[in-house]
Amino acid sequence: MRLLAILLSFSMGFLSLSQEIVWVRIVGFVYAGKPQGFAYVLVMFLAGIALGAYLGKKACERFKNIVGIAGWALFIAGLVDLGVLLYLPHLFSLEATYLRLGLLSALIVLTATAKSVLFPVVHHMGSSLNDHLGRSVSTVYFANIAGSATGPLITGLVLLDFLSSANALRAIAACTLALAAITLFRVKSGRGVLTKAAFAVMAVLCIGTLASIDKDNHALIYAITGAKPDSIRYLVENRHGLIHVVKGENNADKVYGGNVYDGHTTTDLHLNINGMDRAYLLHALKPSPKRVLVIGLATGAWVKVLTMDPKIERIDVVEINPAYRDITRNYPGLKSIFEDPRVHIHITDGRHYLRATEDHFDLILMNTTWNWRAYATNLLSVDFERMVKAKLNPDGVFAFNSTWSPDAFFTVSSVFKYAFVYGNFVYAADHELLPRIPQAKERLLELTDHGVPVFDPNSKGDQVAIAALINKPTETIDQVIAKTPRKLEIITDQNMITEFKYGIHLGRRFAADEAGY
Repeated sequence: MRLLAILLSFSMGFLSLSQEIVWVRIVGFVYAGKPQGFAYVLVMFLAGIALGAYLGKKACERFKNIVGIAGWALFIAGLVDLGVLLYLPHLFSLEATYLRLGLLSALIVLTATAKSVLFPVVHHMGSSLNDHLGRSVSTVYFANIAGSATGPLITGLVLLDFLSSANALRAIAACTLALAAITLFRVKSGRGVLTKAAFAVMAVLCIGTLASIDKDNHALIYAITGAKPDSIRYLVENRHGLIHVVKGENNADKVYGGNVYDGHTTTDLHLNINGMDRAYLLHALKPSPKRVLVIGLATGAWVKVLTMDPKIERIDVVEINPAYRDITRNYPGLKSIFEDPRVHIHITDGRHYLRATEDHFDLILMNTTWNWRAYATNLLSVDFERMVKAKLNPDGVFAFNSTWSPDAFFTVSSVFKYAFVYGNFVYAADHELLPRIPQAKERLLELTDHGVPVFDPNSKGDQVAIAALINKPTETIDQVIAKTPRKLEIITDQNMITEFKYGIHLGRRFAADEAGY
């Protein structure tokens, strides 16, 4: 019985915390990576653990068959997991935002409660037959801590590279039912019709649940995104998150990372649906840089625009999620960046790369994600921008997407002497940049793609597109300060103001491709 108690204590810690990791993944995707998502799941999960522990204590006081309590509690927990999995697609199809949030809270609490009923039960089971009460309780508790520590590590870092969120929930449900069968088999009394029936049900459910894991079932993702299966061209889920590509018009698909807009798979300046004028402008602001660093591959469109300058010697691209690289390879207009010997892809974290490299660059570019998303501070804070400046050559240029955050513009202006905003893109350096914008036409006419000029000086369409690029309004930090009703603040690693102070609260619905990205 003591060994069974240790097994159940470890397993419940492992499965409960694994389920919490999956909940964080699902909530993060549903609410577009808002930073409050993790705290929200944690609060709901802790509430469920407290409630479950209370119910487990009451069960131990009322019933004498401790092993039976554990077995039936596991059986109920497994059924709860399966029921929640079946209901989730219907929940996420609800339009009422706060109702959906409330129901989601109830489901998280329910799954946590169902498993945490076991916590006081297994401690009672492991200590009831042992005279060394302190030692036995500590052993069972240690097993639970070990399971709670290894669960998130194995699930978050390994299993989610192979299992979708829905399949991870299926695996947790199957393991819970298997543990229920093992536990009920140890019950010495009461092996009647009810127990036999439970065995049969658990066997069917466990086998059926495990069998369904092999199927590509993305009903949960379709419900969350509201997209029809035939509208999604690619869908990739790994330990870094979930990326899906929606079929678009004019041969330009829309890429979403973590359920927020990441860009289009096009470099067309005429349509400019991808805001590519901001990328082409770089050729005028920093003519023919020798070394370029791009933090964030995404669709690969920005890297493609940079490769159009034959004078660039090397482009280093840092991307934390390898799925972007795999998706980009499927687009004929973009996959050539992987065949360009000047382009070097590094699958790692941007900060880690900057700390580790001894290289210096003439241009550092980031098409940064939305400023209010979790961990956006890592790429917007004054601490990071000082790291960037340390890796720039004296005449280097730093460009990044502020996603309309005036504080991000204000922060970079405190690090570099000169900066201006073009649309929502900020360009900064220790030398004047604005006078170079009129040179854009000359520079753009020099660009080539596989030896073929990108723009034709005799094409009216090209002339109109280039003129629009040159004449697009710009603003300095003084102009932005003058029109902003509040005092702007410097973003730091500690204050995280774009995420929490000026971010988007969890209950607010956000349009994933909201104008301005």
